[in-house]
Amino acid sequence: MQIRIAVFSAQDTSINAMESRINNVAAVIEKGTSDEIKGAWWFLNDGWNSVVFVNQWNIIIEVVISGANNEDVQNILYSTANELVRRVDNLSR
Repeated sequence: MQIRIAVFSAQDTSINAMESRINNVAAVIEKGTSDEIKGAWWFLNDGWNSVVFVNQWNIIIEVVISGANNEDVQNILYSTANELVRRVDNLSR
C-alpha cells in the first residue's frame, strides 16, 4: 500500500488540480458516488492498481494498492482513506 498526500493553498485549488489530473492521464478516474467516503472522492481501477483519491480541506489524499483487484481491496482502501481524513481533521483543529 502507498499513501500520497498533496497539499494545496486552498480547497478549490486542490479540486482543480484533481480535475486537471483526471483530464490529463490515460487511466480512467471516476467520481465516487457512494457514502463509503464522505465528501469529494474519486477512484481508479486499471486492472493493476486500485486507488482512492479523497479531498479533505486543501489536501488530496491518495491511497494506492498495486496488483490487486478493486473488489478484493475496496474495504481496505475505504477504511484507510477514512482514517486519513479523520487524522487530517484532528490535525486541522
